[in-house]
Parts: sequence; structure tokens; C-alpha cells
Amino acid sequence: MEKINLNENWCICCTDDAKCFYSDVPATVANTLYENGEIEDPYYGENEWKTYDVLKKDYEFTNTFSVSNKVISSDKVLLRFEGLDTAADIYLNDQHLAFVNDMNRTYEFDVKDILKEGENSIRILFHSNIEYALEQHRKEPYYTTSDTVDGFSLVRKAHCTYGWDWGPKLPDMGIWRPVSIVAYNLAKFEDVYVRQHHHEGNVEVQFDVAFERLANGKETELEISIVSPEGNCIEQKYCGIKTKDSYTIQKTDRTVRESELQLYPCVEADFTEVLKNKATFRSQYLEYILYEGENETSRGTLLFCRPKHFEFADPGLTYTVEENEDSYILRFRTENYAKYVVLEAEKFDFVASDNCFDISKGEEKVIEIKKVDITKDGETIQIQPSDFETLTILNAFDIK
Repeated sequence: MEKINLNENWCICCTDDAKCFYSDVPATVANTLYENGEIEDPYYGENEWKTYDVLKKDYEFTNTFSVSNKVISSDKVLLRFEGLDTAADIYLNDQHLAFVNDMNRTYEFDVKDILKEGENSIRILFHSNIEYALEQHRKEPYYTTSDTVDGFSLVRKAHCTYGWDWGPKLPDMGIWRPVSIVAYNLAKFEDVYVRQHHHEGNVEVQFDVAFERLANGKETELEISIVSPEGNCIEQKYCGIKTKDSYTIQKTDRTVRESELQLYPCVEADFTEVLKNKATFRSQYLEYILYEGENETSRGTLLFCRPKHFEFADPGLTYTVEENEDSYILRFRTENYAKYVVLEAEKFDFVASDNCFDISKGEEKVIEIKKVDITKDGETIQIQPSDFETLTILNAFDIK
């Protein structure tokens, strides 16, 4: 396989303006215009509406790239788009390849017969995602709210970009994932699926490999290797495949010793009796702690029912504050189990080492807040330990 990345130096211009702005992928219209001083910050003040008008227009993304004879001579050559946002017509060397309208998928086009040795050109005409949504609404009208663009739910695009009660209407457009030319010989992998079956100290590893054969009549050799975490090859198998089918699924099983693999054992527990007793499963919880060696890496709790049904007692949370040279240390203790503990401050903003945590009865939870992460209106500010006295502490008990 040979790959040519097409992620650099894209020219972006409005269809009614010849002025070009260059950007690398990922690249969107609004971000590129903002970086070049053509528009103000779309998220500041009422600039949303100015940007909205800008995004009602169509834009072209163009680029050129060189291809060698070696690439063109490959058995198959694809033009791959891993993410286009959203409604767009694609042209390669002035030949129309397709109209696409889904930002969530990858598009591949066989371009072996369109490419030429030397310089090639690619053009993507992005249609306004605003106008495209409105067009879908005219075809299939339905009730929407004033917070969004009509027809947004009929477009395969992140719906929050069309506006929300908390977000502006800024359905941008552009290339948000890599673009490339990919050339293959003999065969092309379509899918690889690996399954494990553990029994009596051995592991049976099953490989289901789906691929497209590109050179009929030629034998294709498939190599499967199992490598340990230390980099040692445990098993290796070569499969000569001579089938004439265009698409082939090769199944092969290999058995290795468990001692040669990196295993992550899990603890098994039976909670049948807890779940049978309605009073129990609404008042008991599971606490877990994960270790790497002797070091604790994570801990948390799990409920046997939804939080709103759990019989939480008032946790009686208390905390102390210690000031260090570059941070504040908050130590929380609780009289009863507390879940989803969240911290808020009215007079300033902050970033804590953890701001959504659980505390079991009698345990201590230590939270660190770096002084550089204490801000107001985006600027770092100095505070006193006493300022934490106004801290608001919320938890699942407050649901009731």
C-alpha cells in the first residue's frame, strides 16, 4: 500500500469572491476566515449573526497534488475522504465524482482511470449547510423551535452546530478529517475481527480477515503474527489463498498458552441476592478500586438502581482547605455515602483535579486546585483560603 496525504495547503474561497485563504486540514470556513481577520470571533457578543450570514454562502476548497506512474500503475487507487462537513460536490481533474451529504462517514472513490501522472487538481464545492437544511425542510416540513435552523434534523451533521438553547447557530462547513490517495496491489483489507476463547490454561485466537482481491489469478499470502507485550513473536502463520472470489473471508485458529499473553483478570461476584431484595438494592452500593501493581489508579462506586430511586442519606459533607506554594488542597469527609459530588464557586472559576466524584462513608477525598487554574473573566486571579468558604457542594442527595 502507498499513501499520499492531501492535508496541506488547501485554498478556501467563497464562490462569489476570488479571494483565497490557505489552510491545512482540519479546516473550516468560519475558523479560516477568523484566523485571517475576515470575521470577528463568532462566539463573542452578537457576532453569531454576522457569521451566520457568512455561512449562508457556498465555498470552494481546492488543491493540487502530484502522482507518480508507480501509483497510477497500482491495481487499485482510491481517493479517500475521512470526514467532509457536509453537503458537497467533489471534482477530480474537473470530473464530477459525487455529491455527498454525511459528515459522519468515510467516502472512497476509485480514481485510477481519472488520475494522471504529474499534477492533478481536486475541488470540493461545499454548499451552505444552512441553505441545505432549509431546503430539506421545504421538502419535508415539520415543527421546530426558534433555537435551531429549520430542517436540521434531516441533515447528517452534528445537530448542535445548528443551534441549541445553550449554543449559537453556526453550522460551519469544511474538511474535518484527513484526505488521501491510497494505492493497493494484490489485495485490500476490508475488515479484521479477532476473537479469544480461554480454556484450561490455553487461549484459542480466531482471526476473521475480510479482504478484496485485486489481482485475480495471483496467489495472495496472508501473514498472521501474535506478538507479546515484550515484542516477542509467539505465533506466526502464513496462508496461501488462491480463491477466485473477489471478496474473501479467511478464518484461522491459533492456540497459545495464557502465560505468554498479557492477561487482565477481573473479579467475579454474584449480586443475585442483593437484586432480589428491593429494600437492599435501593440502599446498598458497590465500591471498586483499581490498582496497577501497588498503586491505586482509579476508584468509584456503582448503584444497583437509578440514582433517583436510591435511598440517599444526607452525606453531611465537610471540608478543610490547605494552601501550598502553587495550589490549594481541599480535604473532604462525609458522614454518609455521597455520589456525584460537584464543586462550584460563585466568585471565581477553577479547574480541580476532580470535580465529579464519590465518597464512601468515613473516607477522605483529596482535591487539588492549582493557583494558575483559578480565574475570573478568563484572567488568573489571587484568592485567599477563606474564599473557599462560599464553595457550593452538590451531590446526588440534592436530587430529592
